[in-house]
Amino acid sequence: MRKSSPLRVLTKKSFVIYLAVLLLFWNEMIYPFIHSSLWETLTEEDGLQAARILIVADPQLIGYRNEPRFVGPIARLDSDRYLSRGFFYALRHGRPDLIIFLGDLFDEGVEDSDEEFELTLQRFESIFASYKSVQRVYLAGDNDIGGEGERVIDSRKDRFAKRFPNILSMKDLGLRGVAVDEMNVFNDELRNLTAASAEDKLLIMLSHAPIIRSFGSGARHAVERHSDLILSAHDHTAWSYSRARDSGSDGSSTFERAPVERGTVIDSKIGREQPVLELQSPTCSYRMGVPDMGYGLLTLRRIDDETVGEKLQLQARYTVLWLPSRYPQLFSYLVLLVWLLILMAHRVLYSSLRSIVLTRNRNVKQNIV
Repeated sequence: MRKSSPLRVLTKKSFVIYLAVLLLFWNEMIYPFIHSSLWETLTEEDGLQAARILIVADPQLIGYRNEPRFVGPIARLDSDRYLSRGFFYALRHGRPDLIIFLGDLFDEGVEDSDEEFELTLQRFESIFASYKSVQRVYLAGDNDIGGEGERVIDSRKDRFAKRFPNILSMKDLGLRGVAVDEMNVFNDELRNLTAASAEDKLLIMLSHAPIIRSFGSGARHAVERHSDLILSAHDHTAWSYSRARDSGSDGSSTFERAPVERGTVIDSKIGREQPVLELQSPTCSYRMGVPDMGYGLLTLRRIDDETVGEKLQLQARYTVLWLPSRYPQLFSYLVLLVWLLILMAHRVLYSSLRSIVLTRNRNVKQNIV
C-alpha cells in the first residue's frame, strides 16, 4: 500500500477544511474565552461591596452610507460580532451594576436618516443587551450629534435623548452623597444626571472628550463645579490624568498623565482633599485605527465613616478589559482563503495539463498504428 507524502496530505481538500474549522473555532470562541479569563477581577480584598461600573467607549457602529456597497454588509456583520462578543465577555466578567456609554455610539449619527438611525439602533440594542437590573447612562459624542468640525445639531441631540434614556440611582449603587454631571465640551452644555441634593458632597463628571488636558471652557466648568472624578473617552486610547486642587480658575495648571497599559490597575482615593482624577477609556471597536481595544471596568465604594462625621471619600479601582486584536485574525482567514484558491487553481491546472497529455499520447498511438 502506497503511503501519502506529507505534501500530498497537506494539499488534500479535507485537511484544508479541518484547518479552516479549527481556525474559526480558535479565533471566534477559544481564544476570546482564554483571553477574557486573564482579565483583572477588581474584587475587594476586605470583602466589602463596591459599585461595579462597566465603561463602553466609542463603539461607533458602522452605518449605511460611507462603506463601499459590497463591503458594507460584511464589515457591519464582522464589526457587530466583534463588539457583541467583547461585550458579552466584559459583562460576564465585570458583573456591572451600572453601564456607562461614553459617546460616539454610532459612526454616522450626524448624517444618517431617521430610518438608518433606527436600523443602527436595533443593532446597538442587540449588541449591548444586558439584564434589566443593570442601570445605564448614555452620553452623546460628536459622531452622534455633532460638535467636532461642525456645530451640535439640536434635532440630532433631541433624537438621541429620546432614544437613549438614562437610568441612574446613586443611592441604589451604595454611593449616597455622590452626584453625577454630564458635560459636552463641544457646546459647553452641562447637565445634571442625578437630582440635586444637599447631601451631595462629591461629583463625578462624565464627558465624551477629555477635560483635564483641555484648556477650553470644559476645563473651567470642571473646576467651577469641583469635579472629583472625571470619566472620558474620544481619543480611542486609555490614559489616566491627575490634577492638583490648586489649579487656576482656567484649569490651565500642569497635570500628570500616564497610559493605562495591559495589567495596569489604578487604585486611588477620591475626595475633596485628593487630586482630581480623570480616567480615559479606550474604544471597544477594532475599526478605530488603534492597536488596542477594550472596555473600562471601575469599582467605587465609600471608605469614610459617617458615624464619626468623616468627610466623604471613595475608593476607586480601575482597569481595562483589553480585547483580542481583530486584524491578525482576519489576516489568518485571508491567508487560508489564498491558500485554498491556490490549491483549487493547481488542481484545475493539473487536470487540464493531464487531459492535454493524455489526448496527445492517444493521438500518437493512433498515428503509429
